[in-house]
Amino acid sequence: MGTQAQLMVTTDDPEAGNAALLRSAEDLAASERALSRFAEDSDLSRLNHTKVWVTGDRLLTGVEKAIEAYEWSDGLLDPRVVDALEKFGYQNGVPTGDVGEVEPAGALARVDMRAWIGEQGKVSLPPAFALI
Repeated sequence: MGTQAQLMVTTDDPEAGNAALLRSAEDLAASERALSRFAEDSDLSRLNHTKVWVTGDRLLTGVEKAIEAYEWSDGLLDPRVVDALEKFGYQNGVPTGDVGEVEPAGALARVDMRAWIGEQGKVSLPPAFALI
């Protein structure tokens, strides 16, 4: 996901702490597998490629939270900024060098993202969009 995470468990029971830490690490790894736009077989990559995907709980929750952030921020937090990020060199991970001159991206048109979520976890994206 392009970031580092530190997992900590506080407990008086070392066995329970170790088990909780292991479960937390496994959960984080499962989230990475489902939500990475850099892994071709992730749910997010499949949704971005096919535009229609019956998602697992992790991606569905991620899409729902992205929509909430979009609505809460009046469109400032927009999960559709993939094209703009890629113009800045963010195709396969964080760019490591100068990406050169980049034209600023224009504002994206307001949309009703709630309409993208259908029954039983089905998410349908408009053809021109991908999510980050």
